[in-house]
Amino acid sequence: MKARVIQCNTDGLLMVFEQQKESFSVRCDSMCAEGLWGPNCSYSCTCENRGSCSPEDGTCMCAPGYPCSPGFYGLRCGQSCPQCVHSDGACHHVSGRCNCLSGFFGSLCNQVCPSGKYGKACTETCFCTNNSTCNPIDGSCQCYPGWITEDCSKRTFGYGCQQLCDCMNNATCDYVTGTCYCSIGFKGIRCDQAALMMEELNPYTKISPALASEHQSAGAVLGIVFLLLLIMAMLVLVVWFRYRQREKGQQAPSVTYTPALHINSTDYSLSGRT
Repeated sequence: MKARVIQCNTDGLLMVFEQQKESFSVRCDSMCAEGLWGPNCSYSCTCENRGSCSPEDGTCMCAPGYPCSPGFYGLRCGQSCPQCVHSDGACHHVSGRCNCLSGFFGSLCNQVCPSGKYGKACTETCFCTNNSTCNPIDGSCQCYPGWITEDCSKRTFGYGCQQLCDCMNNATCDYVTGTCYCSIGFKGIRCDQAALMMEELNPYTKISPALASEHQSAGAVLGIVFLLLLIMAMLVLVVWFRYRQREKGQQAPSVTYTPALHINSTDYSLSGRT
């Protein structure tokens, strides 16, 4: 059989040979596979960033968002970015989503990370203790006065709060002297020993903070009750005293006065005289 040169009339179509016994036919109705173009799909595409080329002339057709000017995104960059608040530049060139800074989230990056979370997309967990505040951007702890270290777990005492407490097992540290007030069940200078009996408490205080608080509350109540009773007793005494004074005034005898008698010398005579 004599060889023949066959070529499709239109670029971008692939020649398909069909052989039937001693004859064959050619069809040019199949599109070039992705990444190929030209006559008989003999050229490779050179498009970048997920762009695709035309199977006819190899012209690159960019994917949505490539390349877009800042503030636009989507197919042929035909959509405007939303008004991102706390974002790193404009929106994503393909999806149009705001690229939030650390410490913020939401469709417009206008919401602060919830309590206990920080970082990019608020995915990191804070480890601050003793009611300290966690910075939503970098996770740093802002300690209350009297607490230090990165996680605010150490108590301070003394002048200027410069000395570090060494109490353990949730003991309370005196902010002036640094004395450890042990929780129930612990004893020792640092509250690091288990108490075998309830009486074995902190040797510095001889009473646990919980019991001391209860005793102080009971004492305050008793003091108020005693003061009220004393006031009532004084009022009763005042009323009784005034009542007695009134009774004495009613029982006093009445006294009347008459003019004095004047006696002349002629009204009487001495006996024995003539």
